[in-house]
Amino acid sequence: MGCGSSKINGNVVEEKPELTKEQKDTLIQTWQNLHADLERIGMLMFMGLFEHNPEIKEFFVGADSRDMKTEELRYNEKLQEHGIRVMGLVEKIISSMGFEDEKIDQMVVDLGKRHLGYDVHIPFIDLFGRQFVFAIKPTLHTHWTANVEEAWTQLFKYIGYLMRYGYHTKLQQVQKKNS
Repeated sequence: MGCGSSKINGNVVEEKPELTKEQKDTLIQTWQNLHADLERIGMLMFMGLFEHNPEIKEFFVGADSRDMKTEELRYNEKLQEHGIRVMGLVEKIISSMGFEDEKIDQMVVDLGKRHLGYDVHIPFIDLFGRQFVFAIKPTLHTHWTANVEEAWTQLFKYIGYLMRYGYHTKLQQVQKKNS
């Protein structure tokens, strides 16, 4: 979870976001308050995501969802499972901070590679962090501070960076193979 740059076609694209020790400590502490409510938070994240970005519903639950109201998707089993997977990823990252950073980095990069096969559009990846922060704020209401918000925002910048890196790496491999 250190600093570095990703390179796409030999060009530096962006700096890898870094989490400070204080931010890591904040994430670990606040995660304890969130842990018991992961399924609900995952669903709140998706509901907010779809409310603000209705055009992406079909990428998660299929073309049939285009005309569905966001609230109707709350009980969609596929969406509930995806929310749990997102929360599981966050849990793995939080529980491994500081001693399995390279393993976690590779896991998130691999996830980004897989998302190329799901036909995910890169800008969608960055939408998750903002929605996650909105979803956890009510649960952490008495513990919510600017530092808490900054730590969670930075974590999702880190996740987004690694997923984009994996996505672009896989895209380059596919393009090279097809050329």
